[in-house]
Amino acid sequence: LFNRGQTYPELFADLPCVIGDRDTDLRRLAGMDFDAVIDPSCYFPHQMRAAVDAFRKSGVFYAFISTISVCDIDHAPVREEDPLPAYDFDSTAFTPGMGNYGPLKAACESILLDAFGPEAAVIRPGFICGERDHTDRFTYWPMKMHFSDEILVPEGDFPFQFIDVRDL
Repeated sequence: LFNRGQTYPELFADLPCVIGDRDTDLRRLAGMDFDAVIDPSCYFPHQMRAAVDAFRKSGVFYAFISTISVCDIDHAPVREEDPLPAYDFDSTAFTPGMGNYGPLKAACESILLDAFGPEAAVIRPGFICGERDHTDRFTYWPMKMHFSDEILVPEGDFPFQFIDVRDL
């Protein structure tokens, strides 16, 4: 495992772990062999370029947790084969309200797929919830329904899906 060792470091205590930051410490993995990379935290194209450089030659399978936000979610249903509406290959920070979040992740997907081809998988979940999710995105609605006699909801059919992190 390669991580910063800051969030829940007790998890997977029986597995070898290399402590480091993906922005500065990928060199710590040089010379190590891996069967697969599961990347849940790449947000910026420069990070994906560095990861591609670090792992491309090792022949690993690379699974990237992207986001449904890369798609045009204003036009449901979203289909896998739909073209992505925007890419941001240059930004190194999120714009206010994370307006470039989807385009940044789309650029990361593009860089990965160009480098790894069929040795990569891109996973585009919607809302990820479950244990250790402190965003209140899932619990908001059940709690609102529990404590309110009436709630406002938008008209129309707006399909969305919560993904339990354990299933992902």
